[in-house]
Formats: sequence, C-alpha cells, structure tokens
Amino acid sequence: MRSLASDVRQLAIRLSGRRRRAPKASGKTTSYEAIAPQALDASGRARKQPAQPAGVLEEIQRENRVIYRAGDLTARSQASESKRSRMRTQLWTAWLFLTAVTWSAPVWAAPDAERLKAAADEFDAGRRAYRLRDFENAAVHFENADRDVPSPEALQSAIRARKEAGQGARAATLAAWALSRYPGDAELAESAPKLLADADKALFKVNVSCAPGCTLVVDDKVAPFGETPAATLYLEPGSHSVVASWPNDRNTRAAIEATAGGTNSVSFSAPAAPAVSSTAADPSAPPPPDADRAQQSGLPPAVFFAGVGATVIMTGVTTWSGIDTINNPGKDAIASQCQPRDTNCEAYQLGLSHQRRTNMLIGATAVVAAATAVVGLFFTNWGGSKASEAFVAPTLTMDNGIGLGAVGRF
Repeated sequence: MRSLASDVRQLAIRLSGRRRRAPKASGKTTSYEAIAPQALDASGRARKQPAQPAGVLEEIQRENRVIYRAGDLTARSQASESKRSRMRTQLWTAWLFLTAVTWSAPVWAAPDAERLKAAADEFDAGRRAYRLRDFENAAVHFENADRDVPSPEALQSAIRARKEAGQGARAATLAAWALSRYPGDAELAESAPKLLADADKALFKVNVSCAPGCTLVVDDKVAPFGETPAATLYLEPGSHSVVASWPNDRNTRAAIEATAGGTNSVSFSAPAAPAVSSTAADPSAPPPPDADRAQQSGLPPAVFFAGVGATVIMTGVTTWSGIDTINNPGKDAIASQCQPRDTNCEAYQLGLSHQRRTNMLIGATAVVAAATAVVGLFFTNWGGSKASEAFVAPTLTMDNGIGLGAVGRF
C-alpha cells in the first residue's frame, strides 16, 4: 500500500508538467510516434516527429497501470463500506450481549435479541454523532444504549459526551451512578473519582433515597437511570426541582436551592395508593334494573314489520289512486263535457281532485317507507330479548281525505 501511494504521488508530479494526455494501456505494442500528437507543416501535412528516448512508452504504460490500481482500490473501498457498517453493528450487538451477561448476570436476566439490536444501533448512532461533534445527541444515544442493555462502556461514552457538551452536572451524575453499579471496572475506577472530586467543589451534591424505589425527574428531565431506591444527583448552582415518581400517578416534589460545593440529602416516600373498592362484582348476580333496561333498549322487531306492511298497503292504494285519476273522469270525458280553458267545469275539477289525492299518497308512502327503514336500522332491538313492551304501528285513514297516524303502547 505504501508503494502504491508513492507511485501515485510521483505520477501526479510527472503529469502536472506534461501537456499531452497519457495514452490508454493496451496489450498491443504501439510506437510512441503513433500515439504522439501530430504537428502540421505549412502545407497541412503531418510532420514527422523526432524519435523519442527509449523506455518512454514503458513508463507511460506503467503510470497507467498505477492509475488503474488506485481507481480499483477506491471502488473496492466504496463497495465494502456498507458491508463494514453491517458487520460493525453485528459486532456491537455481540459485544453488548457479552458485556450485559458478564456484568448483570447476578441481578438481571440476559436481554433479548430485540433489545440487543436496539442497544447496538443506539451505540453506533452515538459514535457517529460524537465524530460529528454533536456531543449532546451522542450522549442521548449512549444513555439509551445503556438503558436497553446496561454496560460500563456505554456509560463511559455517555460521560465523555456530556463533558464535551459542557453538561458537567449530568456527567457527574452519570459517573456516580456508574461507580455504584460497576465498582470493579478498572477504567471507571480510574476516571470517575477525579471527575467527582472536581464536581464536589463546583456543583451541588444531592443524596436521594426513595421508599420504595422511584423514578427521578430533575428540572423536567428524567434522570439517566430507571427506578432506584437510592441515587446521587449533581446540580448546577441555582434553583432546581426534583420529582420522585411511582406507578398509579403518584408523585412527590422537592425544591432545592443549590450552591457550589454544597451537599444535601432528600428522602421521598410514596403517597398512599388510590383506594380500590374491596367488594368485587359478583358475575352471577343479576344486573340492576337500570343496566337491564339499558341492555334491552330498542323497539321490538314487530314495529319494523308493521311499518313494512303499512308501506306495502300504501303503495297499493297509491297505485289504485293513480289508475283512478287517469280513468275517472278521463281525458275524453273532460274534452266532451268542458269548454276549452274552462277550469270551473265539474269534470275538470273532479280529475284535478283525484290528481291531488294521488300526489299526497305518493308523498305519504315515501315518508312511511323512509321511517320504516330508519326504525329497522337504528331503533329496533334485533337481539331477540323482551326489551320493551313498546309497540308502534302506522295507520292510514281515508275518511274525508287522507290521514296518517300511529297507534301503539309506550
């Protein structure tokens, strides 16, 4: 590789002083005169070039081979980049699994494959963000990796990223937590005590205890560990809020005035859990009357079928009325008994009355049909239970005109 790089540098130096283009390498023997630029004389004919020194063609071909080898190396490097990325993720997954089993076997069960993969992805994302000097996001990814699969390496990386991001209080909190969790780790034992010694002078130290274990929230940010009965927090000088949280929406808040180099201890106790009724409902007991009424709400199917029957009857009456309007008295009778444009003629008035009756029957039939459909779709209890004793049926009367109504029990 070193020889290849040296050849490429020498080639760049040579080519920078030449104005002609180097010929492509080929397997055939070619004279230098054949590939050199042809100069023209005054008549426009090619002028013969002077003979070139021996070995020039071989040098050019050697340079072309160097260029080819360099380009081929670059192409192979780009093609294998995605493969190396996949291999790196797999290696981090295996490494995190071994670390988790080694450090947490006495306390936790080995994590599943999905959490291992998530932790490896978070750790790899943290490394990329750290290289880009996006330290805060890198720390978030490292902390997520430790939350998925606890490991001292993830905590160490998170501590470094928090320090680089200028978040000394969070870095010191992570260092205290890492020492309490991994007291036998050599790297942590070397780096964390110095960090904590500096933090004790510049920051405010809070020793927190929870009964039972709680989740801590500092200034609306969750602490970098889960439920714990005890923890050490470091705060910047100023006013802060620390909240201890338990399940069932139970919280306790403490206000802290932090000063540089100060220390304090805070104890949290979980509030009483919400009262739960001691009498469990007996599934064999009959439901209360209101519940039974709610379950059995709705009209009986008979109401729907009554509406269907009324619709059929009214359709038949409407059909009869239309035929009667056409035939009684009929166009011929009106033409023979009435003068043209005589609207007061008795035959004309009789036909007009029959027409109005038919139109009213058409409208009434449409209304009854629509109401029947609505009752069947939305207000009928099709469950078969004796829901209600309510009964409704439409009525049609034709005495002294057409009348619509309803009868039933409610």
